[in-house]
Amino acid sequence: MAKKKKNQDFQKVKLKVGRKLPRESSTNTSFKTHSIQIKEQLTQASSTEPTTKRKLKIEDLLSQLQHYNAGSRHGAVAGLRELVTTHPALISQHLAAMLEKVTPLFMDKDSVVRQAVIKLLKVVLSNTDTGELVPFFGILSSHLSCAMTHIVEDIRLDALSVLDVCLEFHPKLIITGTSQLLPNFIDQISQCQSQGSKSGAFSLTINPSGKMGALKWRGKVLERLNRFLSVYLESFPKRTGMFETSEVCHVGWKDDWITCYQPCSSVGLINSDFTFRSSLLPQQSLSTGADYLKNFIGTVVPLLFQCWVEVLPENSAGHPLPVDSHPTMFCVLQILQHLGLCVEALGAEDQALSLDWLYGFYHKDLRQHIQPHFPFSFCDTAKRNRKANRVNVKSLALDLNLCFCGTVCTFYKTHDKPDSRPLQGISTAEDSLLKMAVSYMTQAFPTPHNPDQRKKSVAIMKTLVECCRTSIDAQYGLLTAIQVAYKTSHPLSSERRQLMDFFSHVIFKSDVSNHQVVSQWLQGLPEELRSLWSQGEVDSAIPVLHVLSSAVKTQQHNQQFMSSVQVALLELLSHDTFLTLSSQQKEVAEMCYYFPDISRELYIGLAGWCRSVGGSTEDKDYLVQVLMCRYLKVRHENCSVMETSNFISFLLSVLMGTSVSSLAEAGSGQKMPIDQLFKKYSFTDRSPVGLAMAQNVCRVFRQFPEEDQVGKLMSTSLFTILNKYHRFPINTAVGLLHCFSTVSTLPHTIKSSWSVPKPLLSSIVQLMGSLLEWAVGDKEKDTTDALKVVKETLTSSKDIRKLFLGEILSILTDDDVEDHYPASASLLLVILLRDDEMVKHFGDCRDVMSQVKKAVESAESRGSHRSQHVLDCLYVVSTL
Repeated sequence: MAKKKKNQDFQKVKLKVGRKLPRESSTNTSFKTHSIQIKEQLTQASSTEPTTKRKLKIEDLLSQLQHYNAGSRHGAVAGLRELVTTHPALISQHLAAMLEKVTPLFMDKDSVVRQAVIKLLKVVLSNTDTGELVPFFGILSSHLSCAMTHIVEDIRLDALSVLDVCLEFHPKLIITGTSQLLPNFIDQISQCQSQGSKSGAFSLTINPSGKMGALKWRGKVLERLNRFLSVYLESFPKRTGMFETSEVCHVGWKDDWITCYQPCSSVGLINSDFTFRSSLLPQQSLSTGADYLKNFIGTVVPLLFQCWVEVLPENSAGHPLPVDSHPTMFCVLQILQHLGLCVEALGAEDQALSLDWLYGFYHKDLRQHIQPHFPFSFCDTAKRNRKANRVNVKSLALDLNLCFCGTVCTFYKTHDKPDSRPLQGISTAEDSLLKMAVSYMTQAFPTPHNPDQRKKSVAIMKTLVECCRTSIDAQYGLLTAIQVAYKTSHPLSSERRQLMDFFSHVIFKSDVSNHQVVSQWLQGLPEELRSLWSQGEVDSAIPVLHVLSSAVKTQQHNQQFMSSVQVALLELLSHDTFLTLSSQQKEVAEMCYYFPDISRELYIGLAGWCRSVGGSTEDKDYLVQVLMCRYLKVRHENCSVMETSNFISFLLSVLMGTSVSSLAEAGSGQKMPIDQLFKKYSFTDRSPVGLAMAQNVCRVFRQFPEEDQVGKLMSTSLFTILNKYHRFPINTAVGLLHCFSTVSTLPHTIKSSWSVPKPLLSSIVQLMGSLLEWAVGDKEKDTTDALKVVKETLTSSKDIRKLFLGEILSILTDDDVEDHYPASASLLLVILLRDDEMVKHFGDCRDVMSQVKKAVESAESRGSHRSQHVLDCLYVVSTL
């Protein structure tokens, strides 16, 4: 504390003369102020415009992208990334401005700015649709091309990262600039010679002062070229396998409006104001057609072989190769394979562009530089964990060997086709490249693979089997290797499914489907289906069923195989799970069409399926229609009597909706109800099959060519059933009546030569009356089908109508019947006569109707039989 302040409390107050002292109660209101200087004034930003943490709007950030200071440019790019990450809606609003200001920074001299631009581009492209980006793709593609061919090495390297981002998020859009981007890959690893004997040719470039080694740099460029070509291949029709193209439905349309402006497109933006290197590929235009691809191949393929030779040590054939050479070697083979697939896809446009031309273009280099080192093996000189190193080296070698085999398959797969133009001086069966690929795949295929390697190897094996059509020994070795791998794989593994896809592919090939190995594999497939289905492995059993459905189309001559398939299908039909799989039900129905002979047991199983509660009526009807088509087919070939008998028995079993044993159990020990008008037949509960299924079966009966014989057979079967059994499920009675209606409505030529027996007519009337009585009396159940089929039966035959009216007349005129019988009979008649269509049909039975009218009047006059139903019947009959 200062000395002055220390003694201040003890000093004497000095008073001056003439100055008035302030009052003790007064308050001093004076105060002092100090000014504070603030560099940045806090201002509240508008709530409608998003800002960064630094309170900067997107317009402020865009204006700073061209700042002379690298730190300001980096801060602006980072701020844009912050804004579009938290507010993705800003991307679509300012997409044009952002791409216009950000894309020039691909060539920024500061590496930190370029890395920030790449991160920003990921966010923008991941949140932008391809349609929104199309009008501005020209800007992006042009600056990317400039960055890929920039004089600064670091800018060229970062341009590859920009290309990776474009391929990741918008691959279909980036390949539209193929003619603009492909030459950049050549420029990055080579230069055109302007002097000497090889003037105009390209050679690899070496930059001794570069930060990155030449081999490592070329590996990065080739890796991007490989990825670009793989994406380019995806723009062609979808491939079902490694080399197969599925059928594509091409849909065309015509615009029905007038375009009022010229739409923006990537092609227009690319070619508008830019002129690219005309000396790169002479005599070619910037198109993506066959001519451009041919010129590009002529330039890049020699460079690929130069890269291959450069990474291999001298005199290294037959010796392990250094691991560092694997990336370049793998990319070279992959690019060669992709170029072959591109040639195949575009070969239809130009006959001069074909796989034969491509193989002839560099097959000598392929044999001279690549073949001596196959199969490839690697050694790692670095000191690492031996166990981990051994596994890694083997996997790398397997990847490269599979890639080589795939490349060989690309050029050989069309040479054996009958319509292909064979290559002069080359025999597919004797070619050394193909022999080496076959030998390696035969030995290496059964060995363990990872999923990707297994998938690739299966695709290669498919093509090799097709290429070796003229070499039976080679085919046998390949198929045996596949079979061994199939037997050793787990039944529920994905590997087993891939191998099954292979066999399902080759069984359609006429020259392979009858092979001994394929036949042995097929023989064990039905048992595998039964085992999987019985264990409840439905997901694993369905692919087996798919293969069997394909195999039965080509193995119809193999009687043992067909019999085992039918036994397997019986196993499926016995499980309730099958009734829930609609597509598999249709597949089983289609398989039945190809069976030369269907066993009686399978017919019984199929009939049980049609009578079951589960499953849709459409699938069951589909089965019946398929079996009818099959019968009409085998009828003209060699149809036995037993085959016809089994098929008709199947139809009748489906029509009845229940089995014969069930009918016998239903009728045992049952007494006929006393209070029924029609006492011959009674009913149990409803069975699963309804009127729709009965109509479908009767429709099939009408398709039989032998209508006369079928009519007699159906009537005989009906009479046998109605005479033997007297208790039916309701829907069985519906089916029987519908069957009779079908017999009664056969063409006139048949009815003229044969008539329905009277005992059958009497049984039908009793069954119809009982069913009508049940339908009228049961109010709790749905009786629509029963009433419908009764009316259908009455309209089918005049004899039936007369007999039915006769039964009603006998009940009304019999004095010994119970008092309620006339009322019940009157009710049944009233129910029928309320239908105008039925009134018309009863009009041709006037004599019987007049007797019924008199009987009703007599019953009404008798007091004992007077009831409301009789009065209603009297009124209805009097109006006729």
